[in-house]
Amino acid sequence: MGLVRFLLAITVVFHHMTGFPYIGHFAVFFFFVISGFLMTSVMQNSYGYHLTGWGSFWLNRCLRLYPGYLFTLLVTLVIIFLLGETFAQNFRSSIFLPNSLRDWIQNVSMIYFSPFPQTIVPRLSPATWALTVELFFYLAISLGISKTPRRTWIWLLFSLAYSIVALVLDIGYRWSYFFIFAGSLPFAIGAAFYHHREMIKSTIDRLRLDSFKLLCIAGSITLLSYVIASRGEGLGFGSRLFFEKSALLLVNLAAISCLAGVLWNPWRPFGRSADKILGDLSYPVYISHWSAGIVAGFLLNIGSPIYGLEGLRLFAFCTFLSILFSLSITLLIDPRVEKVRTLIRGKQQHHAQ
Repeated sequence: MGLVRFLLAITVVFHHMTGFPYIGHFAVFFFFVISGFLMTSVMQNSYGYHLTGWGSFWLNRCLRLYPGYLFTLLVTLVIIFLLGETFAQNFRSSIFLPNSLRDWIQNVSMIYFSPFPQTIVPRLSPATWALTVELFFYLAISLGISKTPRRTWIWLLFSLAYSIVALVLDIGYRWSYFFIFAGSLPFAIGAAFYHHREMIKSTIDRLRLDSFKLLCIAGSITLLSYVIASRGEGLGFGSRLFFEKSALLLVNLAAISCLAGVLWNPWRPFGRSADKILGDLSYPVYISHWSAGIVAGFLLNIGSPIYGLEGLRLFAFCTFLSILFSLSITLLIDPRVEKVRTLIRGKQQHHAQ
């Protein structure tokens, strides 16, 4: 799934550097569906729900998330020192130096102490608010919320009920996207997908849907979602929220189609090795793109993300810098960390036997 995750990360960069609406939000929901599937899979097949497995799972998660992120954080601090805090904050208002121990803890841990983590400032890597959501549901999955199909369906139904109530009552877009529990539905969908993967696979085979067709379906649903969300522009508050929330619900369906296409009918035009390389780049690109954007903006004399041609220039240069920086992480840091992670997985499998 490396190519898909990489494209989702680039979509977030495009959204942030150009101000093009909604598509970054759609990409984040895609990520949540994929994470729900993958985290349920590794708990079921690699770690188990006993104390030792739980500890190994979290040790491996921390090794996957934090070494590259802490390096990114250090580079961001250097950028702020060299280019000035004022320029960084003008480029993105949430990027400025923490001035309390609480702020430093939140920024180092990527755990922001709010049910709306996107509201917490400063955030030296602004996009990490979504990592707070990821970590919350990693915890729920590791504690067994998706251990059985029955539990997963209860979780899914509660999540769907919340989304529908939020849609009908028009309680605000932030409750449908930025609120931690707003991520519950895509995570639950991914977990349910895992438990029913064989049934879904047989249905795909019976309908003769190959990977290319499924990815086209996913793209079509995503395009429909964007059109629906855009229709809300200029309407009243309630109508606009109805369109935006409906679009986010549709994106979950697009993610299902995409997940189905990638998992069982691999359509990898660049080969398996390239797919892995792109997948390895997706996370560092996601966490580093605002820092790369600051540098790109400084060099291009663009003071902030902007819609239009200048925004496309900023996006292209930011993407280039993000990939270069991410390659340094995947080549210098990740191989050393991966040796430790492989050792942990091996010990855990030996213990399970």
